[in-house]
Amino acid sequence: MKDSSKTKKRLIEEIESLRRRISRLESEKSKLSLLLERNQLVSDDMTQQYLDVVHTMIVKLDSSGKITQINKRGCEILGYEEQEIIGKNWFDKFLPKYFGPEVKKVFKELMAGDLKAHRFFENPVITKDGEERLIAWHNIILKDLSGKINGTLSSGLDITADFYASEALKESEEKYQMLFDKMIDGFALHEIICDNEDEPIDYRFLEVNPSFEKMTGLLRKDVIGKTVKQVLPGIESFWIETYGKVALTGKSVRFENYSQDLDRYYDVVAFCPEKGQFGAIFIDITDRKKTEKGNRKNR
Repeated sequence: MKDSSKTKKRLIEEIESLRRRISRLESEKSKLSLLLERNQLVSDDMTQQYLDVVHTMIVKLDSSGKITQINKRGCEILGYEEQEIIGKNWFDKFLPKYFGPEVKKVFKELMAGDLKAHRFFENPVITKDGEERLIAWHNIILKDLSGKINGTLSSGLDITADFYASEALKESEEKYQMLFDKMIDGFALHEIICDNEDEPIDYRFLEVNPSFEKMTGLLRKDVIGKTVKQVLPGIESFWIETYGKVALTGKSVRFENYSQDLDRYYDVVAFCPEKGQFGAIFIDITDRKKTEKGNRKNR
């Protein structure tokens, strides 16, 4: 189905985007973990230089939630100078009030050693200008030499643009679906079926709108995925041949024709959205044809 294909395509794109995010976060995590093992994170100047060139924001919190370290990228995203950030409470200063309690709960559970449930987390942050940015976090628990948990280290990827792009696409698809459902004209999307010599012999229903059901008497649940010969065994060859040319050549066509199985006349515009498929927009002109026929008899 066209709409279904769009949805599948969007899901695939989102999955690939998530994979890329996770890959980048995992890469940063591996490097950070190595530094942690060497006990270099806070004291080593070279470590801070490394943190300042990575593409994710790095934030280190102590057990009370105060910021003890942040990298250049983190300062850029938040819009503050480093000295304006260090020592501030992360939850009170840099999170939206409506989201603070949830993040505090996550932090509390991390401090209790529950890393598995919150290794990856997403939440908005507030910049100096009051803008919200959505960040995808990868969290690490920090421990002192005795093994006691004394803070967290989080690498965050700014996914704001991805989020809004996804929301815009979702809104666009919802509008498309609304227009599709409210169309006065009947609409159906099909794929052509050919024999071994590439001659059209049948076609399959991929999608139909509510007006299609009204104008044909065929229900969506009874036709989607089926071929026209399964739905209308007495289908005239004209329909398959005409639609086949559209699907294989890409040339649109308009015609009027009678369907014996449905006992109705239709005015149809057929077009090719992609090779091997065709869309049909149509109206029921049965009453008009009957009137014309009656007028001819009375002459």
